[in-house]
Amino acid sequence: MPENVASGHHETDLQFKKALEYYRLGHVHQAEKICKEICYTACDHAPALHLLGMTAYRRNRYDVAVNHIAAAVHISPDNATYQNDLGNAFLAQEKFDEAISCYRDALKLDPSFVRAYCRLSVALTRKGLLDEALQSLSIALKLKPDYTDALYQAGCILNQKNKPAEAINCFEKLLTLEPGRAEAFFALGTALSALDREDAAMASYGKALSIAPDHAYALNNIGLLLKERGEIDDAAALYRKAIETNADLEGVHWNLSHVFLLTGRFEAGWKEFEWRLKKDDWQKANLRHCKAPLWKGESLRGKTLFIHDEQGLGDTLQFIRYLPMVKALGGNTLFETQKSLMGLLKDFPGIDRLLPRSTKGVLPKDMDFYVPLLSLPAIFNTNLYTIPDTVPYLHADAGKAKYWKEQLKGPPFKVGIVWAGAPKHCNDRNRSCSLKQFEPLAKITGVRVIGIQKGKAAEQVDDLCANIEIVNYGPKLEDFTDTMGLIENLDLVISVDTAVAHLAGAMGKPVWTLLPFSPDWRWLLNRTDTPWYPSMRLYRQERKGAWAPVFERVLKDLRELVSEKSY
Repeated sequence: MPENVASGHHETDLQFKKALEYYRLGHVHQAEKICKEICYTACDHAPALHLLGMTAYRRNRYDVAVNHIAAAVHISPDNATYQNDLGNAFLAQEKFDEAISCYRDALKLDPSFVRAYCRLSVALTRKGLLDEALQSLSIALKLKPDYTDALYQAGCILNQKNKPAEAINCFEKLLTLEPGRAEAFFALGTALSALDREDAAMASYGKALSIAPDHAYALNNIGLLLKERGEIDDAAALYRKAIETNADLEGVHWNLSHVFLLTGRFEAGWKEFEWRLKKDDWQKANLRHCKAPLWKGESLRGKTLFIHDEQGLGDTLQFIRYLPMVKALGGNTLFETQKSLMGLLKDFPGIDRLLPRSTKGVLPKDMDFYVPLLSLPAIFNTNLYTIPDTVPYLHADAGKAKYWKEQLKGPPFKVGIVWAGAPKHCNDRNRSCSLKQFEPLAKITGVRVIGIQKGKAAEQVDDLCANIEIVNYGPKLEDFTDTMGLIENLDLVISVDTAVAHLAGAMGKPVWTLLPFSPDWRWLLNRTDTPWYPSMRLYRQERKGAWAPVFERVLKDLRELVSEKSY
């Protein structure tokens, strides 16, 4: 090799070492400058191209990072580190398939590359491939059992898969190796909460805060536990503290709104309630890609307003009462709702055009504004005294009411019951109860208990005592128009906090709603009535999980009611 060429290579190596040292010390700009100088004279210098990509990555310029690292990979395709880092750059761009491909290429080159297994698991998790992500982490932990990052990721995925006991094992092992890791204590607290180990969860969140006093998510989750215990003011204080730490946490604002609304502070509550529109899960669920502006109460004369339902069926049944008020402001109203409510709402006042909910996020083009249904109470400045409470605002189909009158004919006092909500509801384990707890009601002379229960919980009828007669018509109810026809012929509905309770209340039928100790915000606190439904009576747990005293009161009141009716 000629002497001047060797000298040039030596000088380039020295330059690169200097750039690498700058990069390791965090002097990214200096490292970048030197790498550019190297690449100007030696465009095929793979290490400099790679480091140039890494400096761009550090500065969140992920497209530039991809270009430079990909060039390094092209020159040195057998370098596993380059493949891994290219995967990281793709992952930062949320190009998950490309990232996964890079990580797998890195692992083909180096099957013992533990960090690449962990990064692969992140990309797989982001794609929702949780089982594959766990498999990748399992290999990483076989290679390096004390790899705390892998333990943390595995625990978080197990939390997502609703396997809290297995997640706890991961976090506890991690914390024996790295006891100062705040996010591990936080994640451990989440797993413990899922198992209703509230005291242990509170302690774990507390340890996270002792390490990181401004850990907003730990503050939030302690607030949630306090709210579940009925310590409402203390919960609100923690939510506020979390917001002071990070004002952009949509979920914390959302939780604070529930405290305000639960305690009747509607003005503050509705304001915080609007933060739900910024939550990732809300946007994903509602698939809103609407270019029209959000309606905030502007004039609708000559305009078209697109309104869409959101959250649960009960929420829709509760808040459709606002649609006639919207229509009274003029303009044309389009309302999009779930398929199961189309029949019920086909002639509802205030709706000019009823649309089935689009699973593909396709929106009508002829709109000037759009608004989510549950934003309407805020727009109409709703407080405890201005709730539009005129019932009934839903009416049974005459033909279906007649059909169910024939099915249910007879003199006894007819009580419809619902004992369980949708299993996927985040609070279902607290709000639902067992059919067996309704058995004493069926023993009251003159009472006929009729099930309106759908889903897997309907199977509980098979476990009733032989001398208990409760017929469940739930499986025969194809949609809510059938349910309304049945309810129209009942004397009373007794239901846990589900859509049926809202339906009966909207029909103006007598309905007794059974509430868990920590109720949903709409039911307020410490009252047996609700301003939302004049015909509804509330029966609340006095302590968490204690349904027996609730049913004792229901049994007593039902006996008195039937006695008064002289059935």
